[in-house]
Amino acid sequence: MPHEISFHVGDDDPLNFRASERVKRIGYWLTSDIQESHYYCLALLMDIAGFLEGRQTEPSEWSGNAWLAIITPETVTLSNHWNEDLGEQSWPLAEVYAIVRKYWEHLRDFDPERARQAVREYEEETGTKVPSDLLPSDA
Repeated sequence: MPHEISFHVGDDDPLNFRASERVKRIGYWLTSDIQESHYYCLALLMDIAGFLEGRQTEPSEWSGNAWLAIITPETVTLSNHWNEDLGEQSWPLAEVYAIVRKYWEHLRDFDPERARQAVREYEEETGTKVPSDLLPSDA
């Protein structure tokens, strides 16, 4: 559940989170691979939404600094590039969507101008309109 994780700013650094053990890897994935990239966070969120809305059915891979994420219509599975001992762990797609959305909202509220820029870039590059409830409140 998304209430098992929260994101916060520490020393002007928005890449901080608190999470239960069950979802801690999702927090590490977002803060180490997506980092402060509003664009990639939004693109990830929209990718997951495509699965939830039935527009996408073929698995999607997101490979970053430390993590590989495999997204399917049912789950998101994470594995770490550098620590095989962690193995793979999967979560229901809707749960990961809610957590990624919470991270997007955290980044968006931390730096609304970068969020607006990410939305413009995403819409220009993909031709897909970002839902209004994801936009900065003053957009």
